[in-house]
Amino acid sequence: MAEDTNNSNLVAIAYDGRATATEVLHEIQALQASGDIVLEDAVIVERHQGTQLEIKQVQTPEWKSTKRGSGIGLVAGLLLGGPIVGAMAGAGLGYMIGKLRDHGIPDKFIEDLSQSLEPDSSALFLLVKEANAEKALTTIKPFKGCVLSTTLDEEQEERLRKTLR
Repeated sequence: MAEDTNNSNLVAIAYDGRATATEVLHEIQALQASGDIVLEDAVIVERHQGTQLEIKQVQTPEWKSTKRGSGIGLVAGLLLGGPIVGAMAGAGLGYMIGKLRDHGIPDKFIEDLSQSLEPDSSALFLLVKEANAEKALTTIKPFKGCVLSTTLDEEQEERLRKTLR
């Protein structure tokens, strides 16, 4: 599947409690494992007491490219007689390609939006390529939350906001 964030949607949701965004992400990752959602990027932000923010890059385009690169390197290494060196070279190449093709959520956007978080809260930023909307909404509904920003169309965004109330 080609990576094309032009067709992806960004969704940022704030939650009460520092661990809530992590819990929601675990549920989303289960949907990803079953093929009901395809994520391109995921970031968790936790606001501690006061102004301290902790930003956790969970899934990045570079990591996917690094994994692909190491797989290609391993195959090349097996063919050329040096699988470890081939895998290492492939991983390095994959990482570099990923850095050049970073289509993830912009760091500045995450930092700016995260400034609005209340103490002892968290936010989940997702760049979603594809999703089974029904399953995704059913999965996140119990966690409540407040939509900070989306690139969804108005109808989809309103449906998300109603689900999170």
